[in-house]
Amino acid sequence: MGCILYELATGERAFLTDYSVFLYSSSRKYNDMVFDGSLDVHSTETITKHVVDMLQIESLARPSASVLSKEFTHECQLTQVDHPVSQQLNSVNGSITTLELSDDTKQIQPTPQNYQVVDSYVYKALRFQLLKATSSSAQHPSVSITAPKGTVILGGGSYVDWDGPCANSTTPYGNMITGMFPSDDGTAWTVSSKYHLQPSRARIVAYCIVAQMRDKTPIPKEYYKIVSETSEVVAHPMQQVNLPGGFSVMGGGARANYKDLGSMLYRSEPTPDLVGWVAAAKDHLESDPASITVWAIGLKNSFLEDAEMLSDLTVSSEKTIEAAHHPRLAIVNPDFQMTGGGGRMNWSGLGSLLTASFPQDRQTWVAEGKDHLQPDPSTITVYAVGFKTSY
Repeated sequence: MGCILYELATGERAFLTDYSVFLYSSSRKYNDMVFDGSLDVHSTETITKHVVDMLQIESLARPSASVLSKEFTHECQLTQVDHPVSQQLNSVNGSITTLELSDDTKQIQPTPQNYQVVDSYVYKALRFQLLKATSSSAQHPSVSITAPKGTVILGGGSYVDWDGPCANSTTPYGNMITGMFPSDDGTAWTVSSKYHLQPSRARIVAYCIVAQMRDKTPIPKEYYKIVSETSEVVAHPMQQVNLPGGFSVMGGGARANYKDLGSMLYRSEPTPDLVGWVAAAKDHLESDPASITVWAIGLKNSFLEDAEMLSDLTVSSEKTIEAAHHPRLAIVNPDFQMTGGGGRMNWSGLGSLLTASFPQDRQTWVAEGKDHLQPDPSTITVYAVGFKTSY
């Protein structure tokens, strides 16, 4: 589609030969767009921006068909019907409309990565590892971790690096979390994020805590449980999912199931009684109703009691005092063996969104968030779930 818009705007092909494509993919240098002078400054900048975005080397860095359709429609509404930029965007918009249905799951397609072991620890009957994997830089980055053989996932989180060197901008707009969740069998953890309305590249880092028995054998299946529920489609979806009786929550996750411009997470946290997980998402500035799927991960109470671990299980939380545009908080529990955690943006206006909620080590959970494009300072609450090893 980038090649089509390039040719419509300049009258020239973007790549004359296959060798030209090879040189472009190797050098990653964009061709200068030479216009005939019939377009104004706004039109030139708009078309150039869309061409550059659509000609990104990495597929995950390109905007989705549904996002392009929305943006082109918006630009066409801002310009006169017979204006050149309107005519050219309408031509491409007609071509991409048919791609939208197959593109609406793009935000959950992971980039394969190898994980790093951040921390390893043993507590009574269980052996834990904290794993980490980082995506490539993209507009909609995503990455998954596959649990080592013989282990299952107890909890996890993610961190979006939206304002570092990978942003390729001195004033990045931001990239927010859309999902951080386990597979239904507890063997994989996937995280995803996206820019919203204004392109902004980022990397996303997946973190997950896996466990097995102390002797390195798998946790018996009857002692481990993952459940999930999906909400109705609304502007600000929220859902709670509870474990069956006799189980306690170790961690959880959520995914916003959006179709068009996007819905992003602002809440993912344990219930105070550790029987379930609750999460929420929202569209932002532009309407895009969505559902949210929420997962709760638990271990059986009788297993924990036999291992003399049930009485050590605890959840703690802390909240920032002052509202901020980009609040950040870390909760540190000495003598703690982390299994999961979460974060919640406490906004009251247009909204603030999560950009991080992750275990830094066995004792520390970090959460961050931001308002986006329009100011709405908020506080943030961070949660940590795990076993207290001494009192």
